This record gives sequence, C-alpha cells and structure tokens, in this order.
Amino acid sequence: LNSIVVNALQAGDNLTVNQIGKRNSYAYYCSYNLENIQLTVHQEGELNSLQIYGENSLMKNAIIRQKSNFQELIIRNYSHQF
Repeated sequence: LNSIVVNALQAGDNLTVNQIGKRNSYAYYCSYNLENIQLTVHQEGELNSLQIYGENSLMKNAIIRQKSNFQELIIRNYSHQF
C-alpha cells in the first residue's frame, strides 16, 4: 500500500509521482505556493518516505529519484520575501 498526500497545488502546477514497491509514502505541503513549479518524483523500493515542505525557485523543474529501502528524505524549502 503506497500513499500520496498533496496540499496547495494551483492551476499551472504540474506534479508527477511514480511509486514502485510497497509501503512508500510521499507528502507535499506548501503554505504559500509562491512558485509555479513542475515536479517529478519517482520512488522505488520498500518502506520509503519523502516529505517536501514549501517551495522556492530551486524546486522548479526538479526531478527527485528515491531508489532504496527503508529510507526517509525530508526537503524543507524556505523563501524569504522582502
């Protein structure tokens, strides 16, 4: 059983998630949605976790490949607006 949680995507955003294996989880949380991003995520293996918080220009057109077993990856993006 794999799981995907997505919060705060807007029109124009493009998210592709591929999960191959068992018990993989992907979570994407964005409070402000300041960037228009295209993100591709590929998880392969068993019992992996990927959590992404926030957006900034570094995440635009990002491709994240997680090929492992029993691993957790947390990405925290901060954008300072002045």
